[in-house]
Amino acid sequence: ELLPSPNLFGASPVERAQVRKWARLFDQEVVVPMTMGFRAGAGRPMFAPRMSVVSPEAGAELSAMADEKWRMFDGFLGESYHIALSRFTFADLLIFAFANFGFTVGWKLPEGTGNLARFVATHNQRDCAAIWQEAQ
Repeated sequence: ELLPSPNLFGASPVERAQVRKWARLFDQEVVVPMTMGFRAGAGRPMFAPRMSVVSPEAGAELSAMADEKWRMFDGFLGESYHIALSRFTFADLLIFAFANFGFTVGWKLPEGTGNLARFVATHNQRDCAAIWQEAQ
């Protein structure tokens, strides 16, 4: 709010509601099951000593649920380069950053997410995305 340009959260109450809707939906439908699935599976050695994790079987189910929701978001995105508004917003940033973080731990976008692959590849061309290339 101190530096409102570029505006990532919306310029009006309606735009802010749209951005919050998409960010919250992604958080609940993808981030939560995907992180819980990772903690119970590939991340188990790192997380199990520090926190409660679900069984490996439940982790696999949660990961599959997250994959299904990635495909759902792929459909919502369609041919667009932005999920909430016709410009880059916090909702896009959340999806973009979460996908790139996943790539750093060996995760890949699930099959059937060509729109999201295009979205990530396009936004990886942004100057601010250099952090992901440096992490590889």
